[in-house]
Formats: sequence, C-alpha cells, structure tokens
Amino acid sequence: LNFFRRARRDCASLLEACAGRGWRRLVLFGAGDLAEIAIISASEAGVEVLAVVDARAQGKSCAGCAIWPSLAEALGQVGGPVDAVLVTDARAPQASFDQARTAACAKGIPPERVLAPGLLHITARP
Repeated sequence: LNFFRRARRDCASLLEACAGRGWRRLVLFGAGDLAEIAIISASEAGVEVLAVVDARAQGKSCAGCAIWPSLAEALGQVGGPVDAVLVTDARAPQASFDQARTAACAKGIPPERVLAPGLLHITARP
C-alpha cells in the first residue's frame, strides 16, 4: 500500500509538471504496476500515454495501452510527435532510464525529456 501511495504521488507530480510545460503526449518505458499507476494519473493531469515500451511484455497491453518492444517501434505507431518519455520500470530502473535516454536521443527527443518518478532513485548521467 505504501508503494502505491508513493507511486501515485510521484507520478501525479511528474505528470502535472509535464502538463505545465505543455508536454501532453508521453510514452512510458517499462510495463508493470508503476506504469499502470502512471496511466491512471495521466488522465487526471491532462496528458496522454500513447504507448508503453517493454521488450519483455511486447504484444500485450498495460491498462489499455499497447506495449511495444522498442521506443523506435512505439514512435512509429503512435502517429505524431512524442513530448516526453517517462521511465516506469521498477525492476531495473537505472538501466531502463539509460536505455530510454539513448533511444530517445536517437529519435530526436532531448535527454531532459526522459523523466522518472523519484521513488525509482534514478541518477541522470551526462
């Protein structure tokens, strides 16, 4: 229950900050409980989760969002620009953050638009 409360608070805060910057079209990086919480929080913040990226769960869905094996494939399917990528992988958060940042930069998404909730304890390396 504590995880849910903290995740809900962190996701809501992060997604509201995205909305405040005008970043309304997001992709999540990592399927699972945290992604589902982020999807619920997104609608309340006025942002849209377009897809979830997770190679381990490809072909499935997460709270109604399609799961794609790579960011490149997800971006090819969402139709239009993506404003930010939110890391929601609680199994290997730092590795997923680093991978998401590399993949996002390769697709023209600036590194500062790859975000993660505080509960994941991500270190943003240059």
